[in-house]
Amino acid sequence: MHLLKQGCSPKQAVKEISGEDNYIDYRQVGIVDGKGDTAVFSGSHIRDWSGDISRQNLVAMGNALCGSEVVEAMADAFDSQPAHDLDERLLSSLEAGRDAGGQVGTNGHLAERSAVVCVYNQEIFPELDLRVDFHEQAVDELRRLHAIYKPYLSYHELRRLSPQQSPPREAWMRDNLDD
Repeated sequence: MHLLKQGCSPKQAVKEISGEDNYIDYRQVGIVDGKGDTAVFSGSHIRDWSGDISRQNLVAMGNALCGSEVVEAMADAFDSQPAHDLDERLLSSLEAGRDAGGQVGTNGHLAERSAVVCVYNQEIFPELDLRVDFHEQAVDELRRLHAIYKPYLSYHELRRLSPQQSPPREAWMRDNLDD
């Protein structure tokens, strides 16, 4: 994020990151900037099957996947919902990748264990940052947490943009959330 904020393109940012990481050959990096420009890097030591789809406004990628159908399903899910919020499109993409076969190990299909949706806007900190680790159904758990957290996004934005006009959380909940 710092590199993009400094004016680097996604390709320049990936190059900079790659030059500073001693273990870059074991990583995948995908960047989509605010203009929709993209860059993807897949190290030479990531697990098969690995790959990506990269185009304007979209990067779908993964490794240790059952095949290309996983990233294709992710990209299709993202593209099929242009009117939805970015966080919803990202979460739907994770669900589509899982449902298309997800990850595999030497003994077959692997249940997901981690899932993340992180969305940045104009600030250096994320607008939404949800993560689930060490869970047998991490994508389902992320969906559950997202449903709980999503209604509060406007409250957090109000607190960020106009803290002097932000009511206490309990008052905001009473006035804005239906039970």
